[in-house]
Amino acid sequence: MKFPGHGQLSAICENNILVIEGTGPWNIEMLSSTDEEATKMLQELYLQPWAVLAIMHGNSTFLPDAAKKLQQIIRQEKTHNRVATAIIVTYTAHPSFSKAHLASIYQLAGETFEFFTNKEAAMDWLTRQLCSPENKKTS
Repeated sequence: MKFPGHGQLSAICENNILVIEGTGPWNIEMLSSTDEEATKMLQELYLQPWAVLAIMHGNSTFLPDAAKKLQQIIRQEKTHNRVATAIIVTYTAHPSFSKAHLASIYQLAGETFEFFTNKEAAMDWLTRQLCSPENKKTS
């Protein structure tokens, strides 16, 4: 049975950092509904090392099937030059639970990630990750 998408997500590109902002919880239908614009952004990012800033508001959890889908997405994107994710969790009644839940997803996906409280610190860390010698793309 297919359900309507639950949760909200939006994405913009800031240089080679994909900034995803949303309000959860999220289900698999929401993660599976990528539009043409998002696909175009990803195809451009795939050409060089890139990173993700995930700003999550509210109930920052993924339903079990959505968590597995997110792990698959991250693993696939890592084969296309994705190097790290910075995560900001806001407006949640249970920040420790949200962070533990998200950490589990990113660890199982093999992603390099950190949690932050503000965008500036997160972007600085992502820039350092992108500039590190092991993440420089060789021609």
